Amino acid sequence: MSLNGRRRVRTILGFSLTAVFWLSLSCVIAVVDSRNPEGPSVSLGRAAKSFPFRSGGSLSLENSFGNIQIEGWEREEIEIMVEEELEFPSSPRFYFLGGERSTPKIWAEGDEEELTIQIPGPGKKSEGSRFHCRLRVPQSVVLREIRTSVGEIRISGVYGSAGIRGDEGYIVVRNFSGPLLISLGRGDVEAEILDLRPEDEVHIEVGEGDIALFLEPAVAAEIAVETPAGRVIEDFEGIPPFEPPSLRAKLGEGEGAKVVLVARSGNIRIQKIEDLP
Repeated sequence: MSLNGRRRVRTILGFSLTAVFWLSLSCVIAVVDSRNPEGPSVSLGRAAKSFPFRSGGSLSLENSFGNIQIEGWEREEIEIMVEEELEFPSSPRFYFLGGERSTPKIWAEGDEEELTIQIPGPGKKSEGSRFHCRLRVPQSVVLREIRTSVGEIRISGVYGSAGIRGDEGYIVVRNFSGPLLISLGRGDVEAEILDLRPEDEVHIEVGEGDIALFLEPAVAAEIAVETPAGRVIEDFEGIPPFEPPSLRAKLGEGEGAKVVLVARSGNIRIQKIEDLP
């Protein structure tokens, strides 16, 4: 090789090493564990906001992709914390990530009586990210619409009313009182409802998955169940043997709340709260 040829090789090699050096300063190398049951991911950043909010106010929350957790507390305030994660293909490998950590966008509109929150914002897409949202809200609240496309929704310690929607995931409602509407395309639903009143309505519908409903032993309710391709499991007196695809029964004495459970492809379980694990 000529002298000029060796100089070109050294120049190219030197440029490549320099580029790698500067890249290493501006990027983080992530080793992703594909054994994560939710899929491999890495945290990109966190954000938090608080909003004054009156007890009994109306809240809507839409998360484009990810989990939602809502808990009741005694303050007249909503606190929201969001963590953004980046998903990777389900195979272990190295990834170069930008050195600057992003801050998830929390878009909110409204006032102390009616508030709408969207993550990451109106018309924006997740672009490979998922957003895990945790909210603390007044115990008395109207959850007008809580929605995520794919992810878990967990709600506990509130009373009022709730509308919950998801395309795919897992929905759990604990220690809740009031009218409840749940619609889920694919996944399982568990709901614990206290102090059902005659004027309350409960409607839970799942396209593909199971429904588990936990009620107080002395509840008064009119139950309508539909599951063309599943079973009905219950431990309440007064519920007749299930004959597919539907069942109707009256629980307790006096006028009762209206309860409708529909599992298009799955089982339905109705149990007393004392049997809750």
